[in-house]
Amino acid sequence: MDNMDEENNFNFPESSEVNYNEEFSQIKVGQLISEKYLADFINKDIFFIGEIMNIEGNVINVKSVNGNYVDCILKDNNFNTDSKYIGIKGIVSDDLKIIETRVTKLIHTAKIKNEIVI
Repeated sequence: MDNMDEENNFNFPESSEVNYNEEFSQIKVGQLISEKYLADFINKDIFFIGEIMNIEGNVINVKSVNGNYVDCILKDNNFNTDSKYIGIKGIVSDDLKIIETRVTKLIHTAKIKNEIVI
């Protein structure tokens, strides 16, 4: 191994585990955003987390971390949950609603010293 030619060695760009994980999660799930940035992500995949405020058929009204409300359109008309929070992978529509693109994952929460653990 000590006699290896310099020509045979490849220099790959440096990459950190943090960058790799961040890039991979954005490709797999979509970029995590708040409602404040919905207009910047029209027709793009995103991941949105919020508090469930109201459910009517396949429309869930979700309160974002900024305290504003967003309508999320689900594939399933019979959505039912005991969970207080939800994470949705979807595409942002022109009217700034989130259209679900895959099965909704519920986020179950636990309160520990008034902190929400997701």
